[in-house]
Amino acid sequence: MNTTRRVGAYMTAIHWIAANDDTEWLDDEGGHASVTLCLVADVFGRSVDEATDDLRKLVGRNRKAQQALDQAREYARSVLSKIG
Repeated sequence: MNTTRRVGAYMTAIHWIAANDDTEWLDDEGGHASVTLCLVADVFGRSVDEATDDLRKLVGRNRKAQQALDQAREYARSVLSKIG
């Protein structure tokens, strides 16, 4: 019996790129998509532009979440410094 093996999900691959690959090219207006992103787009039948948009959205959300975490840490430190 010949079955097709599922190798992963598109958004899982996008998450992997966001966490593990160089994404600085997203901030460069003239930057070119990474080879990794091009491969993911090809494997999952997406255009490089679609994959870039999805990666850019995810990286933006991650950056906002990190900024919120940094602000919460700073607030907690300021409160704790007043107590101690």
